[in-house]
Amino acid sequence: MLVQLIYISVSHGITVDKMENFFESARQRNAESNLTSILLITDTCYIHCLEGSRADVSKKYNKISQDARHSGCTILRFNDVLHREFSDFNAEFARLSEFDNIEIDTICPEGIIDPHSITPLTAMTLIRRVAAHIRANRLATHHNK
Repeated sequence: MLVQLIYISVSHGITVDKMENFFESARQRNAESNLTSILLITDTCYIHCLEGSRADVSKKYNKISQDARHSGCTILRFNDVLHREFSDFNAEFARLSEFDNIEIDTICPEGIIDPHSITPLTAMTLIRRVAAHIRANRLATHHNK
């Protein structure tokens, strides 16, 4: 059985350069554990979606929740799924500020994401919109080659 877990945590100013280095090794670890994930980075928080077996996702989340790079991990959604929604994201991350046209203001009033009051629906909507833009950019890049 597959599960999907979405959590939010307060970020502690990790730079994109450090994230790129970290995610290089995370991609290998995710592949070994058969996990897929997409992480959104905002000015105040991380919103992360993990998909895989219940045991592997739980093990990964427990490790993440102990990581000093963020605090206040809060599970927003943890449920069984029939298939992976983000199967094409091994360990992807994106800074939310890079996406001008996902209409954050229509999702979060004033464009501010409060890690203490975000809803599961808001988090999932943000993840889906960013994932759609990443996929579209991949497709455009592929077609331009």
